[in-house]
Amino acid sequence: MKRYFATMLGLVLAGALAGLTSRAQAQAELAVTSLKAPRKVTLKPASPVATRKLKARIENVGVEEASIAEFGVLESLVNLEIESLEPMVCSEPFAELVSPQTGFPLSIGPRKKLSVVFEVTFDCANDPLRTTKTDFHSDFSYSLILDPQALDPSPDDPSDNLCPRDPSEYDKGCGARTELGLLGGEILTDLLELQEEPGVCIPSAACCTLCSLGKACGNSCISRLYTCHQGPGCACNASEVCP
Repeated sequence: MKRYFATMLGLVLAGALAGLTSRAQAQAELAVTSLKAPRKVTLKPASPVATRKLKARIENVGVEEASIAEFGVLESLVNLEIESLEPMVCSEPFAELVSPQTGFPLSIGPRKKLSVVFEVTFDCANDPLRTTKTDFHSDFSYSLILDPQALDPSPDDPSDNLCPRDPSEYDKGCGARTELGLLGGEILTDLLELQEEPGVCIPSAACCTLCSLGKACGNSCISRLYTCHQGPGCACNASEVCP
């Protein structure tokens, strides 16, 4: 009889332990698998502000569906950090999380992926020169961190909540490609700031008349409202004369 009860107790405990193990394995677990930023952005005198998209990919590597109830939960889940690089003359660009077009709630099944988009606005270059194979002139770097407390149940493996990260035995890593071809490199944006080229001015000695109120027409000045029917002469617009 004692042996019978001992056997039954062992089976009950084994069943309970199996149930706990099953519930632990049934959690949804989210991982950042990709983060891509614009590699180069050009700021021009005619358009000194540029907005570009930064895209992240999140994968459910667990065995249970993950649900994001509303936009506020998504904002709490994904945290984008932007670092201003040397010489750090610019503050970090403004980044805004874009609400998914599919609406809420968002469901991410096992082994399924979710794309997250940020709109980043650039208006300043720390280093206005272009990065080359030999010279580093990138202006900003990025990292994305998942906050496991934003979801219930929470993801239980913090090692894949960060991008960029180095690869491991069971994780291919996240980030840009390194020189070895592996993921885990810095995610960078290089800003090129073009300067307005100075116009060609006219030496004052070449002008017989300076037109400041009207406009040049042949050898004299006429009203800006009139159309000039004279050929080129020695009259000059004052704004085009060298100081």
